Amino acid sequence: MAYRRAVKESFSRAAHEYEARADFQQEVAEELLAFMGTMTFNEAKGGPVKILDTGCGTGRLMRELSGRWEAGRPGETTLFGLDIALP
Repeated sequence: MAYRRAVKESFSRAAHEYEARADFQQEVAEELLAFMGTMTFNEAKGGPVKILDTGCGTGRLMRELSGRWEAGRPGETTLFGLDIALP
């Protein structure tokens, strides 16, 4: 349990400068967004879209997803973000 607490505290200390130092994470997010642009997420069934972003950091990817999916499916997109760091 002490290890988990140490990891959480480490991430929390770095949270305020995360986006300025997250070049690799940004590259991965851009590739993921490009890939997801080819997906339809339940459109054949007409069901709601639920997206879980684990390790969401500052929520940058979630903001991008929100703009893309909510615009096309108002009221049917729910985004959830989880991260170990505290703001």
